[in-house]
Amino acid sequence: MNEKYPIIKIEPKQANYPYWLSTSTQNKHTIYVRGQLFPTDYRPIAMVGTRTPSWNGNALAKELVASLKNCKTSVISGLAHGIDSQCHEAALKNQVHTVAVLAQGLDMPIGGPRGRLAGQILEQGGALVSPFPLGSKAFKHKFLIRNHFIAALACATVIVESRESGGSMHTAAHCLEEGRLLLATPGDILRKTAQGPNLLVESQSALALWQCDNLPIFAELEFISQDSSPSGAVAAQQLDFWNNFAGECLSIEEIAQRSQKNLPHLLSILSELEIQGLVEQTPQKNYSFNKTPP
Repeated sequence: MNEKYPIIKIEPKQANYPYWLSTSTQNKHTIYVRGQLFPTDYRPIAMVGTRTPSWNGNALAKELVASLKNCKTSVISGLAHGIDSQCHEAALKNQVHTVAVLAQGLDMPIGGPRGRLAGQILEQGGALVSPFPLGSKAFKHKFLIRNHFIAALACATVIVESRESGGSMHTAAHCLEEGRLLLATPGDILRKTAQGPNLLVESQSALALWQCDNLPIFAELEFISQDSSPSGAVAAQQLDFWNNFAGECLSIEEIAQRSQKNLPHLLSILSELEIQGLVEQTPQKNYSFNKTPP
């Protein structure tokens, strides 16, 4: 890995210094990069959470990242066990660019599953990033700095699952400090790892992510290939939804039964498809799906 992916030192005044980092309070730091950073027109999203997630937390991480497929974005996380690793792995699976921010020098060894995941990130065109010079070991205080860098590299941060205190909540605080968008996924009030997101939403510090498909909308993401969606504006998930019903005229009940989506989410999708001219509501209150894009 060392020979194939050399470490590059990037100074703040260099043209390839990441845009979102350059507009943050951390913009005086030299960074070290192994692999490929995201293109300058991407809007990267930080996604972090507890090292001991619930089944629901793992599922949320996977679905949130899947919603970013075909978007101009990168998943920024910390390569830690738990939610961080789930987000990186989901990014690799969905071919979404991903960056792991480390609390150590990039020349220092990464053991076990984290090391293997780091190698996969590089092999699939992602990057490892560190604000620490070569030879730096991962001491506790460096994780606090790492957490700030995760938020500073991204246009928005998502707290997937977290206790009321800990690294993820530090990242949330840094996101607010940078004036960036903060999102959180509310959870069961009895689950300790849902207390952090619930607190952020209740205090109105973060927007609640009730639907995973809303993430690209809230983050104002563009699509990698405008030719792959009608009018270049329909989300990939909405396009897939339309393809399933193209040429049919159905009642809302029939659509709900076949799509297995709840009514509020379904109405939101249909409304967007109507705006794009892919669906029309008939006088009988049915929905007519066009056979081809307008």
